[in-house]
Amino acid sequence: MIDINLLIKKTREVKSERLKTIASVILIITVAVVGFLSGTLYGHKLWREKQIKDSTRKIQELKNKQTAFGDLEEKATTLQAQIKNFKILKEKQVHFSSLIRALANTTPSSIRLTQLEAKEEGTLKLSGEAKNYQEVSFFLARLQEAPILDEKGEVRLDSEGQTVKLFPSVNIKSSSAKTSANKTVYEFDLELIFNPEILKG
Repeated sequence: MIDINLLIKKTREVKSERLKTIASVILIITVAVVGFLSGTLYGHKLWREKQIKDSTRKIQELKNKQTAFGDLEEKATTLQAQIKNFKILKEKQVHFSSLIRALANTTPSSIRLTQLEAKEEGTLKLSGEAKNYQEVSFFLARLQEAPILDEKGEVRLDSEGQTVKLFPSVNIKSSSAKTSANKTVYEFDLELIFNPEILKG
């Protein structure tokens, strides 16, 4: 009877050990799976972050290239306008070099002239752009006060000792603001009466 009880007890102990072993194996497998999944998810997160950073960098590079291209395009447009203006003057075959030189000395760097038309009767039409109305007003004031200079570079005076103005009349025909690509420019059209004396210089 004692041997049977011992056998039953021994059998229970073996089953208990087996259950502990199985439980340990399951726990190890569970930990391994969780660790693998965690590592995989973390690696995927790092990969996604890298992809986002790379995409952001590429977008910024494209924006920089677009800005640089826009600046080059603007400079090319200005150059084409200047070439066109010189061709117009050349076709008229009138001695406007002194007038153009005087106008260039009077025009601030902040003003971009886009069109110029000069006529022998003394009319000069200008079109241009500025960043704001203050620059346009400043340009108008300079045109109104611009004197004619003699061959020595000194201000020419009339018989009464008054300064001979380069543009006796300065009129603004139109002005408007134009916004493109989040950039605002102020366009203007001017009509000037220039002193024919400038053509003699």
